[in-house]
Amino acid sequence: MAKILKSLLYCLRCEKETPHRLEYVGGILKRISCETCNFSLSLPRDKLIKYYAEEVIHRLFTKPEKISHELREDFNAFLKSLPTRILTKPFRVAKEIKEILEKE
Repeated sequence: MAKILKSLLYCLRCEKETPHRLEYVGGILKRISCETCNFSLSLPRDKLIKYYAEEVIHRLFTKPEKISHELREDFNAFLKSLPTRILTKPFRVAKEIKEILEKE
């Protein structure tokens, strides 16, 4: 799921600090856009796919540790949330992949 953040950054076109919109997809910075002049910089699609694949691999390797921690912290809450998580995870990942592959 895309996450949008706002920040004051130096704009190359405006040549001053202006409000910017930062768009993250799957934990990867996809695009930075100046809200004053609409100038934007985007990560090339091939790089975005590469970084996303690395991020997914990292998430897969760290998942067992996260699950173990959740089990130790609150076993009942973990069991209650598990069916929903199992059903919704494929859709969340598919949505991330769709956002990664979208054309500029």
